[in-house]
Amino acid sequence: MMEPAQHELPAPGANQVLIHAVLDHEPGAVWIHTHGMARFDCPDLECYWSPAATWRDGAAILNHVAGFVIASRPPIEEGQTASFEGSDLRVRFLDPMPQSGHGFGGNRVWRVQPMTTGGPAVEAFRRLVHGGRVRIPREEARPVALHLEGRLEEAAEEYRTLLERNPGDVHTLNNLGQLLFTQGKLDEAEALLQRAVATDPAYAPAHNNLGNVRIQRGDPEAALAAYQEAMMADPAYPMAYRNMGLTLHLLGRHEEAVHSYRHYLRLIEGQREDAEAHYDLGVVLAVLGRDDEAAQAYKDALAVRPAFARPLNNLGLLDHARGDLEQAREYYERALQADGKFSLARFNLAMVHAAAQRNGEAIRELERVAADDPTNRRALNNLAALYTAAGRPEQALAILAKLADADPRDATVRFNLALARQATGDEREAARDFKAVIALEPASSSRGRRARRELEKVAS
Repeated sequence: MMEPAQHELPAPGANQVLIHAVLDHEPGAVWIHTHGMARFDCPDLECYWSPAATWRDGAAILNHVAGFVIASRPPIEEGQTASFEGSDLRVRFLDPMPQSGHGFGGNRVWRVQPMTTGGPAVEAFRRLVHGGRVRIPREEARPVALHLEGRLEEAAEEYRTLLERNPGDVHTLNNLGQLLFTQGKLDEAEALLQRAVATDPAYAPAHNNLGNVRIQRGDPEAALAAYQEAMMADPAYPMAYRNMGLTLHLLGRHEEAVHSYRHYLRLIEGQREDAEAHYDLGVVLAVLGRDDEAAQAYKDALAVRPAFARPLNNLGLLDHARGDLEQAREYYERALQADGKFSLARFNLAMVHAAAQRNGEAIRELERVAADDPTNRRALNNLAALYTAAGRPEQALAILAKLADADPRDATVRFNLALARQATGDEREAARDFKAVIALEPASSSRGRRARRELEKVAS
């Protein structure tokens, strides 16, 4: 086995302490730790930093923390947080442990967890709101951190304080607008975002967030215009292409949606992964009938997030349509392993069992779907049809009579109700339901033709 790459950096203010960064210690993360803190009667420190490509940032943070600990030597308790004068950084110290190996010489080791204030929060917030392309000023670090932590009322108050001092601060206008959008306060959000784009027409994130507000208002055409403004302001701003893809899909402009999604994925390549975008691309490709490309998009989503139930379910649908029932069954079962409450995958699994004449398994799965959602008409109707096929028409009747009362014009339900009544020997009522099906169905439909045949049997 090859040893992972390792780097050493001096800690601040003390040549006797090293910061040691072990790359590829685990997928996507770097193990960063100190050596030599025992010389100062201090615990050694470690943290796991992700993404691995920015390990120098993690090393710089641990440098900062080591200097703080050496300078102040506060008694450290598990769960304690520490902040640093002149810095936005706040960290939490976790689970102390003695270490005899790794060069710690038996010294205690404290794990350091960067908190969502300062640098890590700003970076995460930039990815969330700005697609990672906008520098957030230092004075915004605290409200941004509160925003990211979900403390929205506090964040909103601090954003408003910033705007009182500087009403034209485009970053704060955008951030508060985005926060209010997530709270459903669309009028105020839209007003702030319109101020932002009027203040700086070249500020792509505000155009993008304005588009999101317009989507929520049910105006996809106006949303598209906002996303296009974002693209013109910054052609390399990825989120506008992502959101445009969603909107074009909503409008039924699927070829354009494919182009937009693929452009977005090219822009973020090598920077971050987006399993949802691969999945959404697959859905559009499947609508277009480009099944092989759709399958590849779903597999790309799974390469990012292996336990992602929706692409697993949709891969099952593609194989199901091709008649590969066993492969479809495997995908549906994997989807349920990823999300045991995913009733659509369970329904589809039941349909595979029914197609393979495994009616007992199909009934079992549909009973679970119906128990989880007693309003699911498709599941209840199919369950009743299987009860009739399994020689249990009385159970079918109990379900179908309620479904027919709720919607007397549902031809599928009326047909299954007729079959169940026929199976119990109630031919007069069966004939009435077969006649209802004939009246509801086009004369050329297969269900209408079968209803006529069955009506002849019960009427004879």
